[in-house]
Amino acid sequence: MNASDDNIAGSYYAAYEQHSAILRTWLVAYGVGAPVLVLTNEKVWVLLRQSGDSRLIAGCFLLGVALQVVMAALNKALMWSSYYAEEHSDYAATRRYSLTAILRGQFWIDFLADVSAIILFAYATYRMFLVLAA
Repeated sequence: MNASDDNIAGSYYAAYEQHSAILRTWLVAYGVGAPVLVLTNEKVWVLLRQSGDSRLIAGCFLLGVALQVVMAALNKALMWSSYYAEEHSDYAATRRYSLTAILRGQFWIDFLADVSAIILFAYATYRMFLVLAA
């Protein structure tokens, strides 16, 4: 790899970082905002409660948001471990660091959490739509 390859990789990572932050923000905002809109509209809330689907819908939104929060916490811990290993070479030789290095390279974990949250939110939104359209 030469210096220009590093610049290209850096630009890809910067774009990934930006898209990742935007997606996580959007998902959490939607996962919190949609239920808040329902709770603040009495007519909608009554319809949902009478439908018997309110717990399922709320659970989908809550689980989707929880997935995003857990992923943010996991990524934070992994980045702290990377930082700490850079500052303390003895830590870089530990099993804990090796585990975090393996987890850091597993993109599928983030992708699975994002897709799962999107599916949960889409399903909850669809169920709400069915109740409100009936």
